[in-house]
Amino acid sequence: MEKSELKKVAERIEDAMREVGVLLIAFTPLDVALNRHQEGDLSFLLLFFGLGTALFTSALLLEAIRGKEPLSSFRYLLIFLVFGVILVIAALAT
Repeated sequence: MEKSELKKVAERIEDAMREVGVLLIAFTPLDVALNRHQEGDLSFLLLFFGLGTALFTSALLLEAIRGKEPLSSFRYLLIFLVFGVILVIAALAT
């Protein structure tokens, strides 16, 4: 694989991670509200919301590291990623 092909693959993976993260963040609370899960509502919400947050933030961090985006907001992205990981851990603990 050439470097340009590898970059294209990396960009596609980042785009997919970002899109899946946004979908999880957007639709997990809606699913919990509409389906009225009986047991494990909070853990379900935290797990998928945290996964979405972690995927979205990871994709943005990868873009920033590759130089596509400026690193000025790197600190906030890292905080957002840690928040997503904490949500996943909290969901698995319940």
